Amino acid sequence: MAVKKQNKPRFEHPDNFLFDAAIGWSMLGNSREAVNELHSLTPAGRDQPEVLELLWQLHAELNEWPESLAVAERLIEIAPKDSFGWVHRAYSLRRSPDGGLEKAWHILRPAADLFPGEKIIPYNLACYAAQMDRLDEAWSWLQRAMDAAGDVRNIKAMAIVDEDLKPLWDRIAAL
Repeated sequence: MAVKKQNKPRFEHPDNFLFDAAIGWSMLGNSREAVNELHSLTPAGRDQPEVLELLWQLHAELNEWPESLAVAERLIEIAPKDSFGWVHRAYSLRRSPDGGLEKAWHILRPAADLFPGEKIIPYNLACYAAQMDRLDEAWSWLQRAMDAAGDVRNIKAMAIVDEDLKPLWDRIAAL
């Protein structure tokens, strides 16, 4: 799961303290308390992209996939030009009770056109295609991820240990 580094948003009091407390709870490994702190933010504070990113990460750590899906959808509404919302939404949908691989594929596929230079989107599409036994398509997406990355070694190192891409490991090893 790709999670980008958190930037600290600019908050008014008391949101600044609540956000810092959420970060602290997260660093201590207490995702539940971190979520509680974030839910205490003002509505304006809760709609900061950095807050939504952290909240998504926390729900994912807690395996709360419907909740993480809702957060990812809000992130797309707030920051549609941020590719992470699109990736998070598909990742959550794959694991949600009403989701699955096929739904995750279909919801992420348009993002490949919206963010052509982003490597994580074709990488995840490769994972989904491989798991759906569409191996030639998976290979094509993995090659797009490598092209976007500009460094085959980085993607290869990640892909050769990724269980989702296990059906392609022989091809990956031959690179």
